[in-house]
Amino acid sequence: MKDKIKKLAPAFSAIILVLNVYVWSAYAKPIDHNLHLSMFDVGQGDSFYFRTPEGQDVLIDGSPGRSVLSELGKTMPFYDCHIDIVIATHPDLDHIGGLTSVLEKYDVGRFMMTGVNGKTEDYEELKDLLEEKDILVTIAQKGETIKFSDELKMEILAPENMNGKSIENINDSSIVGLLRFKDFEILLTGDAELAEWEDILNTFPKDRKIEILKISHHGSKNGTTEKILAGIKPETALISVGKSNRYGHPHKEVLSALEKFGVKVLRTDEKGTIEIVSDGDHYQIK
Repeated sequence: MKDKIKKLAPAFSAIILVLNVYVWSAYAKPIDHNLHLSMFDVGQGDSFYFRTPEGQDVLIDGSPGRSVLSELGKTMPFYDCHIDIVIATHPDLDHIGGLTSVLEKYDVGRFMMTGVNGKTEDYEELKDLLEEKDILVTIAQKGETIKFSDELKMEILAPENMNGKSIENINDSSIVGLLRFKDFEILLTGDAELAEWEDILNTFPKDRKIEILKISHHGSKNGTTEKILAGIKPETALISVGKSNRYGHPHKEVLSALEKFGVKVLRTDEKGTIEIVSDGDHYQIK
């Protein structure tokens, strides 16, 4: 019997090897030198993920609850437990609610936030966990640039340094970042409202057009106007919004303005998670 087992051992080893190769090839996501972006379907909240051509993982906001973990599990390879940068645009629950779960499950290299004063229990829990895990925390500052590579950078357009400061409308402390990969640009806006937009438009080049605009504040009329669209000139708009939400988002005024400017609209309540792939010259929506 032992002799038979010894004879069969090489065959079993070969089978295990083949199965390992099959499993890893099925889940592995080789670097293809494209920029992969996903606006996660997290209901009435925000969570945006991108993977750089060099394989860096970046998460912007983390949904109202733990749904962000499910979306990350579908998007990142199962063996990848490291996120290079997590960005919390502002401390509203529908943007940071799931980030404590992310910090508990993933190894996070750097955490960017505004440092604005916020008194919610979830915000305090998040800050405590960042300290407990000794994660590098940086404060977003208008004018700084996050360099992922020579060809991929994110410029912070807002806010001014809010660390330790209070603001009446927390949405107007949102981190607004312009992500640029060669000739492809996407503007990520958090929940920026009109006061913050006014400052952004004052410095935004008049002759500039961008490929994609992440519509602010889930399509609220306080976050997108015809003036903003005329200044940004997007081709495509992304709206993260929950089905039949109690706020009536996206507001009809925003949808009408987008239609007027000929902007293509993609919504998570209609399409679920939306993936965009760009080679820096063109982009494809999946």
